Amino acid sequence: MVLDTRINDLFASSIICTTFQDIDPRYSLSDKCSLIKIVEEDKNHDGRNDKLHMLMHITNVSRYDIIGIHLFLIFDYKIYSECVLNMDVVGILSHIFSWPIGHVNLMTELNINVKYPIKCNTRRIKHNNSNFLSIISAQTDKFNIIQRIISTYTSKSENVNLKNSYYIIRNKNEIAENEPLIIRADIEYVEQNFTYQTKFWQLLKWAWIQYFSIMILFVFISRKIKKFLFQNRILQTIKIPPSEE
Repeated sequence: MVLDTRINDLFASSIICTTFQDIDPRYSLSDKCSLIKIVEEDKNHDGRNDKLHMLMHITNVSRYDIIGIHLFLIFDYKIYSECVLNMDVVGILSHIFSWPIGHVNLMTELNINVKYPIKCNTRRIKHNNSNFLSIISAQTDKFNIIQRIISTYTSKSENVNLKNSYYIIRNKNEIAENEPLIIRADIEYVEQNFTYQTKFWQLLKWAWIQYFSIMILFVFISRKIKKFLFQNRILQTIKIPPSEE
């Protein structure tokens, strides 16, 4: 997460909080990001996570005015049935506030966006965290980091969007001076539909049912027509017993 800060109406250095242990030290401000907690919840107990809860405490920021947040969440997406696919994608959420914030509660939904039908010819592993780390390590300016991350991940054929976002905000003046900046995020995993290119055996698995039903109808109609033609002697026929052949 990147926090835009301001001191006495002048823009100051951004605060960057991350859970990556091997990130460049100049970006890891552990003295300010005192707590980062992420928990996934299975609400209906079906063995699949339905929601993500994130809690962040940013301390020692009383002299800063936090006016913007840029949230980057990396998700490991896996498709097990029909089309096997494993990829990591980045959910990006950016918002600039009209006044300095003290507490922020964020509610949003995670949606995956597939630009083209997924190819299922082979097992694929797309993207990885090293791409994310290399982008951060290669840039020294906060603006360039954000721009590079967004341009890199949105150009992929598969990416995610955080939609239907709602904010509940407390002004900085409403909290105690030494109280940490608290950011809570609840991200709902909505049910997704994917379009993929089927393999031959997958196509045959479902297509034979349709073809078989058409074949039954065709055989039934052809037998009725054949019976009508021969019983009413519309077609002249000669019956030859096997003994006379």
